[in-house]
Amino acid sequence: MYLGRDIHRKFSKRVLDPVLHGIKQQLEQHLFIRLRNQIQHPEFPYYSTHSHPQVSYFPYTGTCLERQLITDLDKLKLEFTDISYFTSSLSRPAEWAIWSCMLDFCISVINLQHDKKKWNVIQDLMRYCGLIFQFEKVCIVCDRPCKLSFDAENLLHAEGEPALKFADGYSVYARHGRHPSEEYLERYHEEQDPDFV
Repeated sequence: MYLGRDIHRKFSKRVLDPVLHGIKQQLEQHLFIRLRNQIQHPEFPYYSTHSHPQVSYFPYTGTCLERQLITDLDKLKLEFTDISYFTSSLSRPAEWAIWSCMLDFCISVINLQHDKKKWNVIQDLMRYCGLIFQFEKVCIVCDRPCKLSFDAENLLHAEGEPALKFADGYSVYARHGRHPSEEYLERYHEEQDPDFV
């Protein structure tokens, strides 16, 4: 079934980008970058070194989730182009958190001008939505996960149980930010070719 064109980039250009651009225009670029780094990397906001790498305060769950979706859709014997069509429209509002924290600070504390309607949309999506598949004719919205587990590096991780779980039971397994299929493929290549990197 054709759901229409993927519009998640269009949504970003019409809602997210204008709010971010409007705030960015009101701040000096150096201040904007320092503020973003302070929010994203609170322990080491200015630089990363080998002994003290910057670890994002906001974990990224997308790779494991996308791999799980692709694996599950593949079991339905769908064509790769259909799977790609569906997964390419995926948006994860929680992963807008870095920008949203910064926007919230600039709007609530510094009182910078902003588009109130668009800002309310961004806040509502982050607050209530876990996943969004945005198409021209249909929008599929999933609730936020009921369980998220991370390791000390803020990577999606759980031992012997799902690291990400939704209320309907849909689950994603991950070990230190990697989907089990990645580890399987890596082991397979190492067994076939020990020099594989």
